[in-house]
Amino acid sequence: METLGERVKAEREAKPWSQQRLADEVTKAGFEIGQSAIGNIESGRVKEPKSIVQLAAALGVSPRWLQTGKGDKAASAPSRSASGLAEVAAPPPIARHPERG
Repeated sequence: METLGERVKAEREAKPWSQQRLADEVTKAGFEIGQSAIGNIESGRVKEPKSIVQLAAALGVSPRWLQTGKGDKAASAPSRSASGLAEVAAPPPIARHPERG
């Protein structure tokens, strides 16, 4: 699969979903899109859709793989702690400048 459109179509057909079903799933994932937009992506008329993250989420693949065909195809899920909450890395400490006297 060379293009984004080919990857979208192959993943959609593997489900097997219609273009309308994929559009509904992308909309549920947070980006409102219609069947004709899915058709435009699959045909190659749209090469860089704004909905790439939601499209990948709906298809269960990584956005990077969907866009480029490179990297891990599987969507990565955040790791979970024993409590079931997603573990998020703490931000780096803020550099403080010494007080001027």
